[in-house]
Amino acid sequence: MVFEVIVMNEDNEVFIYEKDPEYWSAFFEEKQKENLVKVILIEGIWQNVSTTKEKVYQKYQKYIDSGKFHLHHESEQYSEIAKISALQSIKVCKQYVESVRASIPLDNIDDIVRKSTDRTLTEERIKEMCCNTYIDGVGTANDDPYFVRFFFTLNRIKGEIKQKTIESMKERLQSELFVEITRHINLELQRKFEFATVSLAIHQISGMLLVLIASLLNPIAGAAVAVVTGLVSLVIGQDVNSRRWREKIAMEISHEISKQRVQISKKVSSYLWTIFHETSDNLKNVSEYLEDYNRRIAYTN
Repeated sequence: MVFEVIVMNEDNEVFIYEKDPEYWSAFFEEKQKENLVKVILIEGIWQNVSTTKEKVYQKYQKYIDSGKFHLHHESEQYSEIAKISALQSIKVCKQYVESVRASIPLDNIDDIVRKSTDRTLTEERIKEMCCNTYIDGVGTANDDPYFVRFFFTLNRIKGEIKQKTIESMKERLQSELFVEITRHINLELQRKFEFATVSLAIHQISGMLLVLIASLLNPIAGAAVAVVTGLVSLVIGQDVNSRRWREKIAMEISHEISKQRVQISKKVSSYLWTIFHETSDNLKNVSEYLEDYNRRIAYTN
């Protein structure tokens, strides 16, 4: 941001005129962004550049002494302003990188995983997913009844419902984990940066985490498929869109998950711990690079 002033010598007396007085409040009093450099640009001269800048400094001393405003005469090269701007930008960037690194929830991984699994792997959630699972040509529990009499068809549909429910659970658990992680990081950052929010670059993490969750949950679908028997089912048929029937399937899945819940949590926590440590190390390298770059710019003439 630039605030222009004109220095004039009238009858051996110095006068400082502001080109745009209405802009004064916005320039001097409004809160600025951290990486924004504010420059008081001086036109005209009294005796020499140095004394001219001294006169302007005296007029705006309390603002300039805050370190947020810089004096520049139009006759001077702009390299110094460019340097100040670069140093300020690097400073803010480095602060942000260090804050992101400090906000990585290394000490909260187990708690994050516990909250996510507690919300996702409940019997009620699994029942909801089972009932809402759509089977081609059959529908969901919200559709009309669909009766099946043949054993193999009934078992196939049951297997499909379980497999698709597991797929929904994987996506839901992944989503819950990222919501919890971003919530934690954003809360930490907003304590230091009023404007800060983080949109995690999670494409690589997302893919790998989905593979991990799949390796943990997929076997459950097969293990939970029980043999479907019963003379009644074979004679009058089973309504595969019945909420009661689908909720029984959900209870089978829930039972299998309860036996592996601790293992699932441990493996997800271990994976996240590895990713968070790698990310922390990478951010540390970025911060050190910015510090080195900052020193090289500061030492240039």
